[in-house]
Amino acid sequence: MAVGCMGLKGELERIKSTLYKVDSNFQVVTVNRDEIIIKFVPTKDQKYVLTCNVPNNYPSNPPIWSCDTENSKVLECICDVNGMAHNDGNNLLIEMIYELSDKLCESFDVAINENVKKLVQDCAGVKGASKVEKTKQNHNAAEADTSDTSEFEDENDETDRFIVDMNYDDYSADKKENENLSSQEVETLKKIKRTQMDDYVKGTVSGSVTASDRLMKELKDVYQSAAYKNGTYNVELVHDSLYEWNVKILRVDPDSHLYNDLKKLKKKMKYSHVLLNFTFKDSYPLHPPFVRVVEPIVTGGYVMTGGAICMELLTPQGWSSVYTVDAIIIQIAATLVQGKARIDFSAPASSYSYYRAQNSFMSMVKLHGKN
Repeated sequence: MAVGCMGLKGELERIKSTLYKVDSNFQVVTVNRDEIIIKFVPTKDQKYVLTCNVPNNYPSNPPIWSCDTENSKVLECICDVNGMAHNDGNNLLIEMIYELSDKLCESFDVAINENVKKLVQDCAGVKGASKVEKTKQNHNAAEADTSDTSEFEDENDETDRFIVDMNYDDYSADKKENENLSSQEVETLKKIKRTQMDDYVKGTVSGSVTASDRLMKELKDVYQSAAYKNGTYNVELVHDSLYEWNVKILRVDPDSHLYNDLKKLKKKMKYSHVLLNFTFKDSYPLHPPFVRVVEPIVTGGYVMTGGAICMELLTPQGWSSVYTVDAIIIQIAATLVQGKARIDFSAPASSYSYYRAQNSFMSMVKLHGKN
């Protein structure tokens, strides 16, 4: 007999009982009221961490899946699952897990695990259980049942919360990495994730899944880079957006003219850095970020009118998706020194603007393309 709409509590219990720490290529390693983490291992050399965030008003709003990877097969499968039509809340979480497993296994040409089949067996309303008779679902009952999830929210007991002690290098590595981050950096990453969740629920999502995942990875990598930690530069997100960064270059070659100019700038203007602005498109990392100098006004150093930067790696022709933000920042700092950049103390602050920088950069790109 088919199982009716289980509600969130029932779905979590079923997921844990069938997929938690099973010996398979598709294995649940964390299950709680807010998050499910799955490890997908299609081959010995490939391992992917899939994260599902469950909104507070589930099933009225569907879960959101993500993966910190650049593999197009995995990202395409996640996009398909995130775009699934809402099935009136009928065991939607279980259906998503089945569909994700099915799509990933098909993409990587591996067999779907028997435990995944058990997950959907007798589950009404789930496509994977189409061989079993489906019964009508009660959506209101599902929503009412989500209120009885306190054991997943308030208790610290491992059985209730399904918080798993993960003994896998790939997951414990995230915890180790966070230990090297400041509390402010960790909070920034959490805030970004919360904002993305809220935007998804409101239907005001900006950017793309691929770009957002890559930029989140870039930000984590920046926080752990040697140049960031030793004070060569720092980073601040504009309005907490992953798609716009302000980067302050704080240290340059002490034998350069720019170094001496920055010392003078500190006495005169009370700051001693070169402020860069990075803006990223939805198509990142397929297309480069637009980078410009905001302040101070610089002559030389391959800085153009309006503050745009003349570097081939920032053009469509010279860009590669393997370039990292950390590497770009370090390269720009080196280019300023190599190009004998000097601060123009007499220039008005209005000399630089986003639109002026855009115009000069586009002119340079066109010229570069012709040559």
